[in-house]
Amino acid sequence: MIRYYNLQEGLLHEGSPDNFSIRIFSAPTAAELEILKSEYGLKQHKLVSASDPDEEPRLEIHEGHL
Repeated sequence: MIRYYNLQEGLLHEGSPDNFSIRIFSAPTAAELEILKSEYGLKQHKLVSASDPDEEPRLEIHEGHL
């Protein structure tokens, strides 16, 4: 599922696929995973690791993304 949001005057508001500044992917489908790969350059390994419940939560900083 993808949810869309905008920041307006310091507040978070529901957005749309045509107008958003924040896009949140939760339990992404295969098609949504393709968006993450093609638009954000994420590798399959990173996506699998991010959704693995046994992985320790962390923030990784790499050139071009975090």
